[in-house]
Amino acid sequence: MLGRHSISPDNVAEMAWNNVPLSLIMFCHDGELVPQEEQDEKMRELMLN
Repeated sequence: MLGRHSISPDNVAEMAWNNVPLSLIMFCHDGELVPQEEQDEKMRELMLN
């Protein structure tokens, strides 16, 4: 598959934790929107498990 690139959501989240200038705009988990005030903690929880 020459010339084709793909990234996973996990790769993007890992980049955000490593100070790459990304910001979370909308975060859904299991088909539900995670409330803004809970997004950072939920992301950490999912990345560590």
